[in-house]
Amino acid sequence: DTAKIEAGTLELRTADFDLDRLLEGIAAIMRRRAEARGLAFTSARWSEIPGLVSGDERRLRQVLVNLLDNAIKYTREGGVALKAGLEEDRVCFLVEDTGIGIRPEHRTEIFAVFHQVRDPRAAVEGTGLGLAISQQLVRLMGGELQVASALEEGSRFWFSLDLPPVSVPASTWL
Repeated sequence: DTAKIEAGTLELRTADFDLDRLLEGIAAIMRRRAEARGLAFTSARWSEIPGLVSGDERRLRQVLVNLLDNAIKYTREGGVALKAGLEEDRVCFLVEDTGIGIRPEHRTEIFAVFHQVRDPRAAVEGTGLGLAISQQLVRLMGGELQVASALEEGSRFWFSLDLPPVSVPASTWL
């Protein structure tokens, strides 16, 4: 994906999809992963979001799963949350955790390709590609992946996307 993004050949596949179903499916998988590590997992909405939207479901799933996987990996106790809501007519996604946090000097490095911030408090597996790809995918979809973090308190990653609501024709109601 990184090579395709850098070469400008990765294409987004926009289609209509059920955003509620996508988020519920991701939450179910991540809840099991978190609970297997003794962590709490919550999923919430701070406002109504459209159910049926137009966008690249596969790439959105890829970004959210990566952010949640990382949150679970870097959290020793407490929990992880996936939240969503509308902000200025864009759907905003927030992943937060009560993990080890990220030092201020490492916050830009975490998005570099093949880079992992090594921390003796967390022995984690990975290639160092997930956040770099996620950042690039969010940009391709018209957003900006942002981070806020405090050591020993946790991290928050968020982005917002223009996912236009799709109205269902009345003929499909029957």
